[in-house]
Amino acid sequence: PGDPACSAITRDANASLSLLFKSTNGPSWLRSDNWHVTSDVCTWYGVRCTGTRVVAIELSDNNLQGVLPGEIFENLPDLEVLKMAGNQIGGRVPWSITLLELVHTLDLSRNRLISNLPDISTCRLLN
Repeated sequence: PGDPACSAITRDANASLSLLFKSTNGPSWLRSDNWHVTSDVCTWYGVRCTGTRVVAIELSDNNLQGVLPGEIFENLPDLEVLKMAGNQIGGRVPWSITLLELVHTLDLSRNRLISNLPDISTCRLLN
């Protein structure tokens, strides 16, 4: 039941967050409450929603290991907060981070990233 458009948004967000979990060794995270236990991403540890929109991912100091997949941010257009500091994320910051036009808080510090952020000037609200 419910609005099919909302279900589609949740399904897309679920796919992106599941990819994040898989690509950053989710089973070794310090906290992963409800990840893959329930399909409602808004109940997953570190994920905050407004209605059916994912607006924050806060997984700092949580033992994420791996790389951020390029597709991760494509289905999270309403993301306002992204905090993944203090983990072991390596590789390059994906270009899709530039799609986050509403992000105002971004912290990827204290990781093993090998490049600078892509041009995020499209993120109008970034402080």
